[in-house]
Amino acid sequence: MTKKLIAVLTALAFTCATITTAYAAPPEEPKVASMRAGDKAPFQGVLLNPAAYAQLRAATVTLSDLCKLDIDTALARGAAAYELRIAILQAELKAERTQRVELLRIKSEHVQYLEKQLLAGGQPSWNEAWFAGGIVAGALVTIGIGFAVAEAQR
Repeated sequence: MTKKLIAVLTALAFTCATITTAYAAPPEEPKVASMRAGDKAPFQGVLLNPAAYAQLRAATVTLSDLCKLDIDTALARGAAAYELRIAILQAELKAERTQRVELLRIKSEHVQYLEKQLLAGGQPSWNEAWFAGGIVAGALVTIGIGFAVAEAQR
């Protein structure tokens, strides 16, 4: 993003420099002479009537303002993009912190529950062990009966 911003600003700077150079005065001293229709010019050059001068001056000022406007727009876009990125990262950080605090609260509650169970009951519940033992015993009885029937038929 910063490389694009630098590229845009550099292009704008070169454009402004080129435009300013194109309308720059010649290296010799500027001369002003009042003339009337039919008079001979006291020097060689381009004479402008007031309307032509006003148009040239307005074009120069307008191009300069456009360059400034382009630079300001590019800077504002870059600043807005970075502000948006910062806002997104801050929101993600806040969500992550909230999630971690909530997870810590849940784990603390679970530890308290386990401590209460340990202190209150003393003995763990054997319900699951009795269930698994019943299944194993049933399977062994079924196998034993099947074996006994097979032996009885011989």
